[in-house]
Amino acid sequence: MSPQSPSREALFQPGSSFQVRLNSHEELHDMAAHWQLEPKQLARGCYTGLLQACHTSRMQVAFARHGCGSRFEGQIPKGTMVLCLTYPSEAPIQFRGRRVADREIFVQQSEDGIDFSFMGEIRIFSVAVCRETVERRAASLWQCDPGRILHDGIGFCDWESPDRVRSVMMEDLQAGLEAPEMLQTPASGRRFEQHVLDVMLAGLREPRPVEFAPARRRLARLAAQILHERCREDLCIADLCAAVHASRRTLHLGFLEVYGVGPMAYLKILRLNGVRREIRRARRGERNITISAMSWGFTHLGRFSRDYEAHFGVLPSEEPFASCTC
Repeated sequence: MSPQSPSREALFQPGSSFQVRLNSHEELHDMAAHWQLEPKQLARGCYTGLLQACHTSRMQVAFARHGCGSRFEGQIPKGTMVLCLTYPSEAPIQFRGRRVADREIFVQQSEDGIDFSFMGEIRIFSVAVCRETVERRAASLWQCDPGRILHDGIGFCDWESPDRVRSVMMEDLQAGLEAPEMLQTPASGRRFEQHVLDVMLAGLREPRPVEFAPARRRLARLAAQILHERCREDLCIADLCAAVHASRRTLHLGFLEVYGVGPMAYLKILRLNGVRREIRRARRGERNITISAMSWGFTHLGRFSRDYEAHFGVLPSEEPFASCTC
């Protein structure tokens, strides 16, 4: 339920999770002893809170709601970075002496520790992760040294990105809470870590300039060829960026211009069409939708069915069988 002693390889207990409602800062202090958290109530009234978290060996994904103005001070494990994203709120949040904007990620480093305060109720997502993991992922997405952008506060490149990030973060957290065992193995833990970081970092302003239209369209076509060749593999946006030496934003704009959808949406379309071909060609008694879906990279079968129906207008099980020929 609580993190292990920090080390470079295992910051947290993989597969552990918790969901608890709090009625005092003392409960919060006792739960977060590993962080040496020292909360103080600033505003009048009764404090109430909610904490939800799940862990891989190198990452903690958490959501917190604090119902009363408070100040938080504490320690962050050495070599660890905490990325935080709040919900829009009228309650001002002060982070190391400056006000946090509603639509930015603020970064807490182990050298500086935890230091923020707020008045009123706030809701906040946080991702605690090894700094090297963040820097490697950011370098893959942006194809440049991310050091100068991973500072106190990082803005998003468009208005919709923060809402999209919060929505996906909540979905990932709920999946971790409902099935924490999926985060216990190194392979599944790495996939979870990569997805969370890609979601958080993909919408941020990049330090690398976006290429001109002809160049990004060429890169998009090159990336699309890779997707066609490797669409059954466990690919992510960072892999694609590294393969064609382009930033995430360059690829995203290029795909929109050439194909009308982003690169990961294009990959999902390729996979959905691949599954459809297989199940429509299968004869009665030979069809196995689960095996087909998983062979095309769909590991969450409920989500696959929803995506399939949304794309084709029918559920996979409603597709007609191949006709028999004599």
